[in-house]
Amino acid sequence: ANVTLDDWDYDPDGNLSVNLTAYWKLDEPTSSNNRSDYKGNNNLQTNSTIERVEGVREGAANFTASRVQFLNISDNADLSTGDIDFTVAAWVYVDSTTGRRAVASKDDGGTAREWEIDFGDGATAPRLNVCTSGGACDTLTSTTSVGTGTWAFIVAWRQADDDDPRIQVNNGAVETV
Repeated sequence: ANVTLDDWDYDPDGNLSVNLTAYWKLDEPTSSNNRSDYKGNNNLQTNSTIERVEGVREGAANFTASRVQFLNISDNADLSTGDIDFTVAAWVYVDSTTGRRAVASKDDGGTAREWEIDFGDGATAPRLNVCTSGGACDTLTSTTSVGTGTWAFIVAWRQADDDDPRIQVNNGAVETV
């Protein structure tokens, strides 16, 4: 799936929202070994060559599942969520429903997962998993399907006051647990 955060929450003067922690356009050339954070210093590193393709607006990163491609960064205070409000948004282009496809996550690759947006094997609707330090996760699967061969805008968030995850696809209904 192609994933990019486009000009969401971006004003015409080129200033990002003061509450935005990180902003990755993912439009760097294929030869780039990292993806720049246009808001702060949370640049992402590649584990494999990731192609640049045309996105919703400008370029996008094209991830190929068979090549086990992903972007990552070491944990830091900017990106830790815990018991706070947080929001993640991404433009996603789904070209296949085969296998589980991660969109974005705060995860150590093992057992310490804080949150993840993904599509389950064969699924056409995204889901948000919000996990506790003990490993238990609340999973919210959207009722909105995302067709293959088309772009979709996914916004997922958690509000600390009620601990409930929320997800919205293509400006549709806000769904919660």
